[in-house]
Amino acid sequence: MRGGWWLRFALFLVTGYLLLFFPLPLPAAEQAADAAERAQFEHYQGQPIMAIRFEGNRVTREIVLREELVLHEGEPFDAEKALKSRQYLRNLGLFKQVTLAVREVPGGVALTYRLEEKWYLLPIPRLGVNSDADVSYGGELRWDNAFGLNQRFRVILEDTRRFNGEQVRDRHLEYIIPKIPGTRFGIGIATSGGRVETRRTSKDDNGVELGLYEQQSDQFRIGLSRWLKRIGPSHGWRLGSSVSAVHDEYRVVRDNPELPEESRRVTLGMGVDFTTRNDHELFRTGEEYGLGFGFGRRNLGSDHNYYDLSAYWRRYNHLPQLRRSNLNWQLRLGYNMGDENAYQLGGGSSMRGLVREDVRGDVYALLNLNWLVPLFGHDSFRGVLFTDIGNAWPRGKVDLTRWEYTVGAGFRWKIRSLVRISLRADVGYDPATGEYKAYGGTNYMF
Repeated sequence: MRGGWWLRFALFLVTGYLLLFFPLPLPAAEQAADAAERAQFEHYQGQPIMAIRFEGNRVTREIVLREELVLHEGEPFDAEKALKSRQYLRNLGLFKQVTLAVREVPGGVALTYRLEEKWYLLPIPRLGVNSDADVSYGGELRWDNAFGLNQRFRVILEDTRRFNGEQVRDRHLEYIIPKIPGTRFGIGIATSGGRVETRRTSKDDNGVELGLYEQQSDQFRIGLSRWLKRIGPSHGWRLGSSVSAVHDEYRVVRDNPELPEESRRVTLGMGVDFTTRNDHELFRTGEEYGLGFGFGRRNLGSDHNYYDLSAYWRRYNHLPQLRRSNLNWQLRLGYNMGDENAYQLGGGSSMRGLVREDVRGDVYALLNLNWLVPLFGHDSFRGVLFTDIGNAWPRGKVDLTRWEYTVGAGFRWKIRSLVRISLRADVGYDPATGEYKAYGGTNYMF
């Protein structure tokens, strides 16, 4: 492991202290704006709600919208609940804008939520080159808000040639139902399956090439989640369970390579999550955290016994008084028993600036910190400064004085007309090696 541990450890402690004690509540300026918005509806406070209408939902079905409301016809009007309902509609991520209008009608008031829908069917070409010299090309088809029920369908066809000569062919299908329509229990089902084909070169102990072989990895996963205790339609505690299966087999492509043994993994997983995250038009607020546990056993179909413990904590802080910036961070932890080098850190989804999967181990801790600031007067286009701090260790050899850290900068472009699409570009720097690496994508890191 690289030197300078004291600097990494000090940076980890200082950053952790800053994040743990950074005020999560909305700043006074934003609280005042919310109070002013509530004040414009105070005139209607307590009057019976005669009707709740939606305008602009050409695709989205009304049953999806009504499940996000915390007030209903026949109840007395409450300005705070009306505005909370507007926020929960925004949290669906399906609309560019959601506004609320209230007017008096015979016998009480009528509420109208005006919606501006995004584009839901989107073919995306995939073409990229990163600093590891990986070249990828292909396509992706996304159907967000399928059938107007906030269901998501995605197909990915992508080929990648990696810097080490490996060729990867990814075929992936995913269908997600966040909530079963008509239920008040917030049940959700997610299924995904795919095949990944990888061509690798086999070498002997002296580095002499023996031949080429292909790894075929078939994967399938199905999950079920249920809200336990809700503090809002999309806020509160949620319990999840899943079953996943991975089958890896190998075949000779050329010459006489040494083939790895065929492997099977059947994993039963469960987890519990809590969220108060709010999605605004161009930023997020709130926090979310959770615990997960997964295991596999021979008598359940796996070729060996193992288990995995994980935890995460994300926090989104909006700072309107500081150039309308956001300080966002996530902490991830993991412990595995039964696998070898179960975790690999390095790359655009973990530690930006390190070679992909450069840091390996069976126990890991990782902190990602992003500070996002609007550029050129546009909140949808933001610059970002970031640092990633973490490490992975063998079981029984965790050393909290040894950390890796990287720093860097980039930009984010929130495309308001598209669902969950934000262009991302980062350049990470590893102070230990002096090397830079660039990354790109169509989604935020977290």
